[in-house]
Amino acid sequence: MSASSCRELDRAVSSYVDGELEPSTMLAVEKHVEECPDCAERVAFEKAMRVSVRTAVLTVRAPDRLRARMACVMAAAEFDDAEPSRSSAQATDTAETVAPRMLPWRVVGPLAAAAMLSLVLGSMSRANKDADVAASQRPTTSTASLMTLDTLLEELVDQHAHPLPPETTNPTDVARFDQFVGVPVRPLTFRQNPGTLIGARMVPVRKSRAAMLQYVMQNGHRVSVYVYNPRQVRMVATPKLRERPADTGPVYVGRMNGYSVAVADRRGVGYALASDLDEGESSNMIVAVDQQQ
Repeated sequence: MSASSCRELDRAVSSYVDGELEPSTMLAVEKHVEECPDCAERVAFEKAMRVSVRTAVLTVRAPDRLRARMACVMAAAEFDDAEPSRSSAQATDTAETVAPRMLPWRVVGPLAAAAMLSLVLGSMSRANKDADVAASQRPTTSTASLMTLDTLLEELVDQHAHPLPPETTNPTDVARFDQFVGVPVRPLTFRQNPGTLIGARMVPVRKSRAAMLQYVMQNGHRVSVYVYNPRQVRMVATPKLRERPADTGPVYVGRMNGYSVAVADRRGVGYALASDLDEGESSNMIVAVDQQQ
């Protein structure tokens, strides 16, 4: 299937898995998933993730103190409902044996809020523990699960051509993306061609994530840079990209959909750049890129 269809599914996969799409859109997505192994794998991953989250929430036990407070509130509600009119209660004994009473909203509301808070805190605690275990083990990514440079750059070019609103425009906020990307993310400096950060956001790239940093250079050109984990990308030349030797390591350059692209791995951090500059300028920028510490 076309790359544009895959990108459209990336944006709609959550709604598709949750069954929130319009019927016609749902049928179109299902047809694409049946014909595209990569997207079928992505949908299977999203469904498995939801099952894991649901299982984690169901295994959470509310803290004893919260359970005790809930029991006290329910007991007080039972007493308040029975006390005001004993004769009235006696007159309706028969009816109450048939239709059980519902708790009043003043009781149900706090109980529901407390239960939801307990589940959320418990699932967050479980998720944090799972993340710690995964981080300590850090299995090596298999070659079969690596994405190609073409895939990475197609996503970047699409985001560069149709940018979403930034999550932040403050350079000091960029470091919070580290935990999601898996490598250090910092504002970038471009030697001999200074630029100004105009926005940053997280973007999904297949089964991983990248930080997208957008700059306007002094010459007025707009540049988008992915900061990503290079362990998740197969760094080899493709028909669309050629390898260019550099002192800092190989750089892959080319053109996609009318934009110049360049990719490099610098000290264990991956950088991919898209712009309307020529290939030589993009290549020089990616070689000279550095993260502010």
